[in-house]
Amino acid sequence: MRKSFLAVFSVLLLFTTAILLEAQSPNAADQDFTSVKVMASGAVVGSAHLVRNDKGITCVIQTSGLVPGDVYSVWWVIPNEALIFNATGGIAGGDGTGNFAGHASVGPVGPVDGSVVLSNGDGLFDSPRSDTITVIIRHHGPAIPGIIDQQKGSFNTGCGTGGCKNVQKATFTP
Repeated sequence: MRKSFLAVFSVLLLFTTAILLEAQSPNAADQDFTSVKVMASGAVVGSAHLVRNDKGITCVIQTSGLVPGDVYSVWWVIPNEALIFNATGGIAGGDGTGNFAGHASVGPVGPVDGSVVLSNGDGLFDSPRSDTITVIIRHHGPAIPGIIDQQKGSFNTGCGTGGCKNVQKATFTP
């Protein structure tokens, strides 16, 4: 009886150790969750989920309080590396909700062009696990046929007379 108890205990200890080691694997992804807030008031209007691993970051945003049918761009702001560049974009739903998803791989960031890349630091994104990551949701106004993709993927395209405005954000700290 004692031998079988020790055998079972040893097997359980082995499995527990293996599970704990896997959870601490350097290849395992880190999961971060935070609120999406209106920049002017701080009101919570949505949620954001960031996945980090050694190869990059992926963010999924669900938000509300947007202008139905208007175009929005989403920007990565990574102050630790002096990086600001386009993550994704989209058109708000008829109910003012928005669902956005973007990915940034480690490696070179394009040259500063004032449209898609606003700041490229040393030219590399190389610390996805330790950087503070902010995503900014930027309003571009009504969709303009023929340039909707440029509105979603640039900083100031199709802004109209009121100009484009940063309206919401979510910040992830490591």
